[in-house]
Amino acid sequence: ELRSELSSQLVISLAAGKKLSQLEEWLGYSRVARIMTGLFVEEEMAFYTLGSGCREEDSYWLKYFFGEDTLKVEEPLLDVRTYLACDLGIMAQEEEAKIKRLAQEGLSEEHLRLAYGKMLLALGKRFTEGTSGEELFSQVTGNSEKAFTYKLHCWLKEQGHYELLENSIERTLNALRGK
Repeated sequence: ELRSELSSQLVISLAAGKKLSQLEEWLGYSRVARIMTGLFVEEEMAFYTLGSGCREEDSYWLKYFFGEDTLKVEEPLLDVRTYLACDLGIMAQEEEAKIKRLAQEGLSEEHLRLAYGKMLLALGKRFTEGTSGEELFSQVTGNSEKAFTYKLHCWLKEQGHYELLENSIERTLNALRGK
């Protein structure tokens, strides 16, 4: 019933894990696009891929609805964007744990959230300008192995913190890919 109504329309799917081939088979045609975005659609960057029956103008419409920064990728890379969407929630939980601990020192959680929010905005600005995490780390430490931040980084590395982060990415991508 739905197939006849949509026979020439562009169908945009935001369903994680539903492959183009599945959607095309279900709909009975191939003018289907998959797009992955985050919780804050207008503020985040979406990734999309087009089905074999899509037209050149379909990219225009995806960028129109989801923003000029919307990035066309091969379908498997949509899983990366889905990971990023998950990571937003994990990052929020991590920052909240830090806020709760730091509030024990006497600052209000409200002020700490404001401080973290401004810090994350500043970090986001630098990332969007093309500054790498390594460059920012060097700025914070002054390229000194004596800097406390450098020593904290080494301790976190020894504790397996970064390896755990890499493993969480691998685990998420494997789950998305049905492995």
